[in-house]
Amino acid sequence: MTLEIINNKPAVVVIQKRSPLILRPQYAPGVLGSMLLAHSFPGLLSIGLGVQPFPFPRAMTILRVLPACDPVLVPVGSPIIFDIRLNGVSIFGANKPQILAGESLGVPVVPDVTAIPANSILYDDIIVVGSAYAGANATLTLEVV
Repeated sequence: MTLEIINNKPAVVVIQKRSPLILRPQYAPGVLGSMLLAHSFPGLLSIGLGVQPFPFPRAMTILRVLPACDPVLVPVGSPIIFDIRLNGVSIFGANKPQILAGESLGVPVVPDVTAIPANSILYDDIIVVGSAYAGANATLTLEVV
């Protein structure tokens, strides 16, 4: 994890094996000072638990999670369902982030557990993929403050 200046604003840059993860201050609609954290799953999706931990050195609050995938390579047959674990335990109940079959954008989901204590670790998982075609190039975006 490194602290860099991007567009004259401080940004925490975290490099993971899957893809670079960038936390940068951005103003989301209606939430002054929130940040967007995006994690990409490049290529054809497969079921799997998060391999790389994502540490949070300071306390944060998750406002919502938005899943998306390549609009040309959408899941077919069943939805893509994601989960996020905080220190090994899911932050969602039954309402997990998902992209419905034939769609490229999921509905924003507010997790059951929104508080991320300092020095916590998040893992993102893909727990279901499309049954006829898995889908590809997905992104999970977390809005945090």
